[in-house]
Amino acid sequence: MSSDPRDDSTWRLSTVGGIPYRFLGFEGELGVTDGSATGSYLIKSSNFLAFAEEALPNLVDIGGNLILSGGFAVAGFPQLRADRVKFAAFTDGKPIDLFNFDPNATAGTYGDIVKVDIDFKTTKQDENDPFSFLEISSTGGGEFLNTTGPGNVEPRADDPSSDANGQPIPRDLKNPAAAPIVVTVPEVEWTIKWPRIPFTVFRDRIIERLRESLGKVNTDVFAPLFNAPAETLLFEGWSYTESYSWRAFGNVRPIPGQQLLAGVGPGQVINNPITLEMKFKEKNINDNGTIIGHNHSWVPGKGWRRTWLNKAGNEVGNGLPMYRGISFINIFRPLS
Repeated sequence: MSSDPRDDSTWRLSTVGGIPYRFLGFEGELGVTDGSATGSYLIKSSNFLAFAEEALPNLVDIGGNLILSGGFAVAGFPQLRADRVKFAAFTDGKPIDLFNFDPNATAGTYGDIVKVDIDFKTTKQDENDPFSFLEISSTGGGEFLNTTGPGNVEPRADDPSSDANGQPIPRDLKNPAAAPIVVTVPEVEWTIKWPRIPFTVFRDRIIERLRESLGKVNTDVFAPLFNAPAETLLFEGWSYTESYSWRAFGNVRPIPGQQLLAGVGPGQVINNPITLEMKFKEKNINDNGTIIGHNHSWVPGKGWRRTWLNKAGNEVGNGLPMYRGISFINIFRPLS
């Protein structure tokens, strides 16, 4: 005969953090590529917040690297990881008071057993890869250049010298180098979304690196965007969103004009999670083996040429490229 699940003395299982629980079972579904599941558990109400903290992954700073760490995964199926925690009472119809809303209640008013449902879903997470929690997307784009053809091609011997009415054809119309053409410049707009950055890490480390990189091109291969070659990526800007978390990150950052909470002084900061979206424009054209990037321009009559500013004569070393360069990987490197 099975034991009463409410009897915590029969609970054999515990989390890595030592929280006892009773496992009630799973239900879920698998699609062609994605999947989801819900696991049900019983825990003591006094352990709920600690259980939720342990169940859901969080960013941790390890040696200056932000790593998405922790969180429950389905045993034997680690592709399914915890995404959300739901809770409800599980004691003879009694309500639960997880957050001590009613501290003066008489004994027995509230139940002490909580039924917790954890939603699991497929996600890309690797605790050993700092880039595993980046979300990358792209859209196609481009621009059109109204210009003239490249080269200095002589007329063919069999080109007619006059039109059907016997009028001479100007030489430049026989010359493809002077013929009007439209050059299509294909481009890709990349977005790198970096969620859950602690506010203090963004403030103290990342924002200055973003400002330093703004309007520049990559000086080396950029691994997060599939090894984009040097000078093919232009950093266009970023979007910043601050969220407000239930997690115990720290003290409240006071808002001007609002009353401070008891014990919280001016200037104290809560590590609310930041979502950062970075925008990169890729210009990557293979012109007979030469990679055409952002520091190349179309020169009428000549084609793609690397453009130098303030260059004296033909001395390459005396000029500056249109876009200065920087290593974009610096944005993600540890705080030195």
